[in-house]
Amino acid sequence: MTAGRTVKLQFQESARRAGTHSNLSAVRSDGVVLWVAGDETATIERLVADAPDKPHRFAGQASFRLADFVQLPVADESDGEDEADIEGLARHGSFLWAVGSHSLRRKQIKSRHSGEEALRRLAEVSGQPNRQILVRLPVGVVDGLPTVVPELEEDGVRHRAASFGLHGTDLRHVLADDEHVGPFLPLPGKDNGLDVEGIAVTGSRVYLGLRGPVLRGWAVVLELRPEVDPEAPERLRLTQFDDGRPYRKHVLLLRGLGIRDLCPHGEDLLVLAGPTMALDGPVHVFRWHGALRADAPKVVRGDLLTRELTLPYGDGCDHAEGIGVIGAADRPRLLVVYDSPSPTRLIADGSVLADVVRLPCAAGRPARARGGALSEQEPAAGDTTRWSERSPGIHLREITDDNREAVRALRVRGRQRRFVASVSRSLRDAATAPKANPWSRAVYCGDEPVGFVMLSWKPRKGPYRGRHFLWRLLVDKRHQGRGIGRVVLTQLVDLVRADGGTELLTSYEPGKGEPWPFYQRFGFRPTGEIDDGEIVLRLPLPAR
Repeated sequence: MTAGRTVKLQFQESARRAGTHSNLSAVRSDGVVLWVAGDETATIERLVADAPDKPHRFAGQASFRLADFVQLPVADESDGEDEADIEGLARHGSFLWAVGSHSLRRKQIKSRHSGEEALRRLAEVSGQPNRQILVRLPVGVVDGLPTVVPELEEDGVRHRAASFGLHGTDLRHVLADDEHVGPFLPLPGKDNGLDVEGIAVTGSRVYLGLRGPVLRGWAVVLELRPEVDPEAPERLRLTQFDDGRPYRKHVLLLRGLGIRDLCPHGEDLLVLAGPTMALDGPVHVFRWHGALRADAPKVVRGDLLTRELTLPYGDGCDHAEGIGVIGAADRPRLLVVYDSPSPTRLIADGSVLADVVRLPCAAGRPARARGGALSEQEPAAGDTTRWSERSPGIHLREITDDNREAVRALRVRGRQRRFVASVSRSLRDAATAPKANPWSRAVYCGDEPVGFVMLSWKPRKGPYRGRHFLWRLLVDKRHQGRGIGRVVLTQLVDLVRADGGTELLTSYEPGKGEPWPFYQRFGFRPTGEIDDGEIVLRLPLPAR
């Protein structure tokens, strides 16, 4: 992948002395503001964009020490043991969240070490108390910019900085008896032990992405529901899920990679995935579709998980560690920051270069804009506005003389042709079967046609009289594997419901490569009927 462009992140001399600019591990956008953190300090930095819609430089650094807001176990900066190893930032509502790695570390063998001394160092494993941090910081507006503040009053309720894990029970204690993660707790993070490297927040949900452990190729996302402890408002406590546990586990098939960051985008999560141990690559960005609506532990694969981007990496340098969405809502871009940047990324004026790459057209709902820029904050609870009304992403358009030829040019893969007719054939079938009351639309991603759909819409006669039957669903071969079919089905369900429908029917021809797994994952079930050799499926649509 070639970066679309680069953007400067300019730091002050104090931050450069601390190595923040060369150890970036987390980033999150917030309108004109960019929040960043390095893994060698216990501070969060705020940078301001020179242009909200298309920034070329973020500067005007302001630094916020965690020790000024929460009581850290180690606050003395003199010995270097105060680092919080911040590996993730999240912005939601009136708060900025930060999470430490929670990892153990093994001493390195350096060039001057050999023999017994080298082996002795390699056997030393230790932890740092500040790494066990999960903190929620109030954010107010000061001089027109989002600013971390000690306290914030909102709707008559006073909020203050609060943390989980710094005193008393921490995440490692919570996971000690977990059947999957527990056995890896004694291992350092670089040895596939516990290593938290991403956070996303929506409503009461906090998602933590684990770089390790990776279990037989499956990466782990933990879902927490922290709340303020009424007896100690400076602390957070975890609420229990239905199974009695204070966390929920999701596993993602990331091809053996661990999670390096999480970034909300509409109802989806963008997942930065990279190696678990001391390797440079590969590095990909995946999209977990519908992640922020998950209401049960998920095994995430297939249509739920699509690979969006492949990112560059160097030999011992340019390790992608953080991602954030920037730019206008209809043209989102992904900003990527790197740990151990190559010399070509370091600029004499104290800046470091981050990459800005184009996000493929999202098959989920883009987030709403704040201050003219796409925000990674999630919709407020109770916001039921349909995403298709707010997004120029995946949507349906009528087929007219202006776009008919472009839609007719859409093609499926060769092995799929036996299961789905071409657009031209479908339009001919519609013209010769008016009694089926055909209803067809082109599927667009932005201004580009990417698919075609046709229904028999409540025909007056025939076996499907008065019902909604999905006749054709086609996604062009160039755009498959991105969850577009699932989104189109979701839109169709909304349309059928709006028309008073209580079910959606379809059928498929059985055979190798058949579309049954796709429909099954969406919730369709066989009716037991066979129509002209095809198995009839039904999706019930209960009233909401």
